[in-house]
Amino acid sequence: MIQPLIKEIESLDLLSYDKIVLANGLPVYFINAGKQALIKIDVLFEAGNVFSENPVLPGAVNALLNDGTVNFNSQQIAELIDGKGAFYMPDVQNDFSQVSLYLLNKFTKDLLPLLVEMINNSVFPQE
Repeated sequence: MIQPLIKEIESLDLLSYDKIVLANGLPVYFINAGKQALIKIDVLFEAGNVFSENPVLPGAVNALLNDGTVNFNSQQIAELIDGKGAFYMPDVQNDFSQVSLYLLNKFTKDLLPLLVEMINNSVFPQE
């Protein structure tokens, strides 16, 4: 078996990003990659495993964000996300926790408020 030749990377073309700062001081970075019908929203928190004495806690909290809010139960959240053909994915790394929402542009007005609700008004069911 012959290994592939090792070559230096001559150039790397990355999409440029834009940054805005919201009134509350939060930076928002976005990439305009053209006119696709699909967008991905990532919300990152400084809440990874290194911030917790219990390594299970960040993942558990992140996984429970879609288990209910003040206004929606887990079934309603799932139906709203699935009904619009969207996909919700929580993730925890060492340095940060993240929630991602993949959705069609036309459903942003329906699903972005739901994502905000899940982050700001999540309830953690006792069971």
